This record gives sequence, structure tokens and C-alpha cells, in this order.
Amino acid sequence: QAEKLGIFGHGYTYSAHPVSSAVAYKTLEIYERDNIIEHVRYLAPLFHERVMALQYFDIIDNPRAVGLLGAIELYADKSTKTKYDITLKNAFKTVVEIQKHGVILRALPYDSIGLCPPLIINESELQHMFDNIESALKNLTL
Repeated sequence: QAEKLGIFGHGYTYSAHPVSSAVAYKTLEIYERDNIIEHVRYLAPLFHERVMALQYFDIIDNPRAVGLLGAIELYADKSTKTKYDITLKNAFKTVVEIQKHGVILRALPYDSIGLCPPLIINESELQHMFDNIESALKNLTL
């Protein structure tokens, strides 16, 4: 059959595997038991507000957030939407600088940076996270 179709049809080792299914089921139980979704809904407005406030830095624009998932983009000139040369790897340089301030973020393609704190983060930790990000950005030179 594989020769006829030109592909080798198979499943992934983790799809419908009893162990990964049990882990997923237990994860859903914990989310429900600990009211994780409600917690995220409670923090989401604050997270959104703090992500949006990052656009006040000269190099940051297009901030966005849903729940506790956010992103920002780096611009050489945000008034003209001119991006940096991507070979400069400024998103990577920026997250390295932010990490020196105690926050681990993810550099994404096209000089974007992802913000995705743990779902169990509390309000004071979230404020501290953004305070540290802002502190790093104030001293950043690209």
C-alpha cells in the first residue's frame, strides 16, 4: 500500500499512546482542580495591559496578547514600520539582555519576542516580570 500511495502511513509514537493520554488527562484534572483557567482569566487583563505598555519603548511595536500569551516586535523605526536587518538577530540579543534581569523569553522569527509565563504565575510575580523586562529595555542598545 505504501508503494501505491507514495507515502509510508504510520502514527506518531505519542499519538493515542496510553502514557501521553494519561498525562493529558491528569493535566486536565489538575487544571480543573486548581481553577487554572479562571486564574488565567483573572490575570489576562493585567497581562494584556502590561504587554501593550511595552510599545512605549522606541524600538517596540505591534504588541499583542491573548490570555497569558503575548508577543512584541522590534523595529528600527516604528513610525515607518522599518524592521531591523534580521541577520543582526536583535530579538535574540534582546532576550539575552532581558534574561540578565531574571526573565526568560523566547526570540521568534522576524525580530519578534514571545511572552508566555507559567499559567500558575501570580499577580505580584507578573508585575515583577514586566518590571524586569522594562528595566532591561531601558538600558538596551541595538
